[in-house]
Amino acid sequence: MLWLPSSPPPPPPLTIGEAFPDARHLETPKWIAALLLVSCMFAGGLYTLTPLIAKDPLYLARVPWRLPVRVLCDTYLSLTMVIRFYTLMYLPRAPLVADEYLFMFGLCAVGGAAIVTTSFVLGIPVEDERVVMACAGVLAVLVAGLLAYWAWLVRKYGDNKPVDLASKLVVVV
Repeated sequence: MLWLPSSPPPPPPLTIGEAFPDARHLETPKWIAALLLVSCMFAGGLYTLTPLIAKDPLYLARVPWRLPVRVLCDTYLSLTMVIRFYTLMYLPRAPLVADEYLFMFGLCAVGGAAIVTTSFVLGIPVEDERVVMACAGVLAVLVAGLLAYWAWLVRKYGDNKPVDLASKLVVVV
């Protein structure tokens, strides 16, 4: 016998607050985990340079734009993760689509393309350092775009209430 529910299923969540109601639960450990993740991303990115530096000790000195390319790629990926954490914990009124698109396009599509491009630029011997400079410029524009997107999200969906600093002060006697 086929059983039909008496009421229709609930609609899918439309905001981040509806999808993740307990997002601010254990806030400090979540931020510690986020910062550890970001630190590991930077450490892993810089560790990928060790085989190249071991083979040629002057690898970074020959084309000085190589290190900024590696750091800017890690900055883009890390900033994307920090924006996701911030959005999930402090912007409950933001639409769920904002987080999904930030993950799909910001991290997977653009971040994946940035990783592949950075790997090619750093891995292939480049005779003309303008290619490396252009890659650094594109990555800097991507980081600036992420910062602008984050500011827009906070301005549009953040609380417009003034912060009460007196409630956050801790007096030690």
